[in-house]
Amino acid sequence: MAEAENIELYRRLIEEGVGIGNLQVLDEILSPEIELPTVAPMAEPTVDGLKQLNEGLRAGIPDAKAEIVEIVASGDWIAARLRWTGTHTGEFLGLPPTGKTFSITEIEIVRCVNGQIVDLRNVLDIASLMAQLSG
Repeated sequence: MAEAENIELYRRLIEEGVGIGNLQVLDEILSPEIELPTVAPMAEPTVDGLKQLNEGLRAGIPDAKAEIVEIVASGDWIAARLRWTGTHTGEFLGLPPTGKTFSITEIEIVRCVNGQIVDLRNVLDIASLMAQLSG
């Protein structure tokens, strides 16, 4: 696939999928064989694990939203910086609701092959998230 098509595939993952909680899109965009070891250490590193993690996020932060701030592509690879925002209105990661809002950064690197994402690695600023919610 061309770089522009890979960027559009990734945009769909974020803008139509995990970024708004539409998890059916994951089955279409992510390869069934993808392993997601860095997405969340507490979740199974699979598409189902990512769905469960996102459902837990939405239980505690129903308005959670991801926005692509920057994105670049090189061949099959894409790197993106995301901004996650939301309001903590339910239990999340063992923290009772605080009503506080947050804004954190996530960096993702993905590889696309034949119209699917086959590799995804990320770094999420969890320390900043917890500081904003509990501070």
